[in-house]
Amino acid sequence: MASHANALGAPIERREGRAKVTGEALYATEYTPPGCLYAWPVTATVARGRIASLDIADALALPDVVDVLTPESAPRLGTSDDATLAVLQDAKVPHHGWPVAVAIAGTIEAARAAAEAVRVTYATEPHESVLGDNTADAYRPEEANGGHPAERRRGQPEEAFAAAPVRVDVRYRVPPLHNHPMEPHGATVNWHDGRLTVYDSSQGSDTVRSVLADLFGLPEEQVTVISEHVGGGFGSKGTPRPHVVLAAMASLHTGRPVKLALSRRQLTELVGHRAPTEHRLRLGSDADGTLASVIHEVTTHTSRVKEFVEQAAVPARVMYASGSSLTDHKVAALDVPTPSWMRAPGEAPGMYALESAVDELACALGLDPIELRARNEPGREPDSGLPFSSRHLVECLREGARRFGWADRDPRPGIRREGAWLTGTGVASATYPVLVSPSRATVTAHPDGLHVVRVNATDIGTGARTVLAQVVVGSLVLTNTTSGVYAVDLHTGDVKWHIESPVQLSPFSFLGRTIAASEQVTAVLFSTIRVNGDGSTSSGTGGCLALRTSDGKELWALRENAGSSGVPAPSTAPSPSGIGGTSKGFGMWSVAVAGSIVFLSGGGRVRAYRTDAG
Repeated sequence: MASHANALGAPIERREGRAKVTGEALYATEYTPPGCLYAWPVTATVARGRIASLDIADALALPDVVDVLTPESAPRLGTSDDATLAVLQDAKVPHHGWPVAVAIAGTIEAARAAAEAVRVTYATEPHESVLGDNTADAYRPEEANGGHPAERRRGQPEEAFAAAPVRVDVRYRVPPLHNHPMEPHGATVNWHDGRLTVYDSSQGSDTVRSVLADLFGLPEEQVTVISEHVGGGFGSKGTPRPHVVLAAMASLHTGRPVKLALSRRQLTELVGHRAPTEHRLRLGSDADGTLASVIHEVTTHTSRVKEFVEQAAVPARVMYASGSSLTDHKVAALDVPTPSWMRAPGEAPGMYALESAVDELACALGLDPIELRARNEPGREPDSGLPFSSRHLVECLREGARRFGWADRDPRPGIRREGAWLTGTGVASATYPVLVSPSRATVTAHPDGLHVVRVNATDIGTGARTVLAQVVVGSLVLTNTTSGVYAVDLHTGDVKWHIESPVQLSPFSFLGRTIAASEQVTAVLFSTIRVNGDGSTSSGTGGCLALRTSDGKELWALRENAGSSGVPAPSTAPSPSGIGGTSKGFGMWSVAVAGSIVFLSGGGRVRAYRTDAG
């Protein structure tokens, strides 16, 4: 039995493991509502141009085919910041693979056959699709992905590089990469009674809901997006993709549920990719390896549909101390599918180039590459000057060197062979930003000990369900079952939040998708009234049951009537103090204690709070 002290990280079975291996876990396109139809996109076979003609007669003549949506017959969409979703709205073909129609049928086989029977002719236009042929046309954008300024300059990097005793000036190229998760992008969509219900393979159902609401002119509360099980994403499922819009259009057009799954071939052109990046690194140092100048210039491509700039030079802004630095991005708009997030966008190609250049500088200096990195360890973040919240790069490098026998290696490059293979040792650092966004959760305690947690998180196959359940067990100090977490019923997916009072959510703050409840708020203190271990209470006249953060800020309080003592009885109607000085009546409340958990019951709800007092 796992205790609350070690619930997080305990070696337990995945909560959804049995459902997945037995086939009970349903993914987005495995829901089949009654009357469900199937859709298959027809995609452009030219690199750029316009649709000249589109003949669907042969497709409609096939058995079980319901219809074929075209730019002339498809529903009109509202505005969106993401132009990649404006599908079937006109005859333009911005790149190869752009959707030009979608076939709808009673079976997936019939839908695919209908799509293949559609006859399309194009008026082609000149195109450019290869980075390198036109880098002279590259421009500096206002910002790169993540809101980073495209260019950052500190000191006099060019002059410092020219004056440095030791210099390296190197170029690298990272090819385009495509993220193909185990589960292809797909959705099952149903319009009913003016509402839109979507089962989507998505890493962010909130975003899918808000975007679909805008595109189809619906209030958000009339859109439900469910992403209970997601078979991987690698970043490509972080935003809505054309498949879910096409499925929604087909469902609206036919009045029936529709499911659509992209093929592997279609993924390469409709769900984003990592754009190719060309890097020039110039590192200048003193004879002892102290960096005088770091210059990292990146050229990449974007589409003509929507600008996306891989922020590959950004890591050089924070990795190493230097007297001067320049990091710059330029981008060429080409007739290609729109690039997007893919597993550490920016950091993956940027760190490959930067670390390769650092190693080349170490060779030029005749210096151990770990020592070179240690000598340029910054005390503060070089770009902003702010202190690091944590940084243990040098400790990690030295520990890795100890474990791998780094000191005993032959440092000469390119001298060991096994047949046609070169073998050797190497080192590289990596970085990734800590990204935190607002997140909310509800926790309901039931009399039988079950705690129901609802959080709009996504488990893309990495075990977030199990980890979040362990977080709840540890935060609430629950009595665990033999598996450690099954006293918690965790609900993920689309949740419509309705916060009635500050107290409902204040003790629990799930940050992002996978991290623990906020310690600043779960450190709940009780004052004036003492809650004893046996459940009894005692206090002086005019007592108060207060919930406070660790820094003393009062979030909520139950105050008894003047002249009475003890916790307000169920027949009493206390008036909690709200955040910002407001006050609301919560009806009648009663208090019960189990271990270090205080339960407040009233208003038809039971709420549980952890305490380190009483």
